[in-house]
Amino acid sequence: MKQQEKLRQQDYFYEFVNSLDAVIKDDTIAIVIELMGRSEPVKTYTTRVLLEGEHVVTANKDLLALHGQVLVSLTNQQDLVFGSLHYLKSNPFKINVSKIKNH
Repeated sequence: MKQQEKLRQQDYFYEFVNSLDAVIKDDTIAIVIELMGRSEPVKTYTTRVLLEGEHVVTANKDLLALHGQVLVSLTNQQDLVFGSLHYLKSNPFKINVSKIKNH
């Protein structure tokens, strides 16, 4: 992350990681929120996260436009939640919260 040191100096208490493995292996993370932008390597990362059984929310229009159908299909196979921030914001009751709690 480019602004890591700047955020630390401003007393933001985030745990910064530089490895996708660190995110996937962390049992305290229930939902991955993707905010990187572009199509790659985001599609590869998102696919891997979904295959590992993590829920994903994204604001990435490129990812949704180019790979949304494939990722939604993968999500359905894994019984996970995948969606855009816009969709989740406008349809909050369509998300099965029990899916998230039970993972």
